[in-house]
Amino acid sequence: MKQTIFFLCLCSTLLWSCSGGQPSESTDGTTAGDTTVVVPEKDPSRAARFNRRNRIPFEKRLEKGGLAFHLSSPNVPEENTLTASPSGFEVRNDSFQIMVEGNVTDAQLADLDKDGFPEVYAFARSIGPDSTAYVYAFTSYRNRSFGLVSVSDLSNHKEMAEGFNGHGRFYFENGLLKHSFPIYQEGKPSGKQRIVTYGLRQGEASFVLEPVSSEVAE
Repeated sequence: MKQTIFFLCLCSTLLWSCSGGQPSESTDGTTAGDTTVVVPEKDPSRAARFNRRNRIPFEKRLEKGGLAFHLSSPNVPEENTLTASPSGFEVRNDSFQIMVEGNVTDAQLADLDKDGFPEVYAFARSIGPDSTAYVYAFTSYRNRSFGLVSVSDLSNHKEMAEGFNGHGRFYFENGLLKHSFPIYQEGKPSGKQRIVTYGLRQGEASFVLEPVSSEVAE
């Protein structure tokens, strides 16, 4: 009788060691003892992926007389910057950096206010279906130093902003800075273009770049 009881106990111990000692498997294929958490990789937005693939850093040197401006931008998808490094000014030649919208595409010198001292105009464009053009400017203060020009928002000039929905460009024509864009009506392109001409004037604290006239072209 004792031999029979001992044999049954031995069989029970062997069965437990073969099955009960291993963690059980759940219906989803994981084990009850598995506590590993897999965090999916953050998926960047489509626009950010597009910008990364098409990123082309901007760099250009502009010169006039004894003055020079070195402009550079990493053209990164978010928080893009434009750095201006001047040389040849009598007092101030410090580099400084500003935040810009979109990618910097070009820059050139001009003298919109005809005072004999140059300004730098940098053009940028956002990436995506609602692409918008931007302009940033710096001006010389009698070649002693230079500073940032304030750009008046087109939306502050309702008549000249009528029909604006992005998709435009800034450019120089016959020494004048212009901004052309398709005119939208009821959310659709009308087939017409509005061309806005900008002027530079002395403001209370700085120079101001603002729309001064506009015309409609077929």
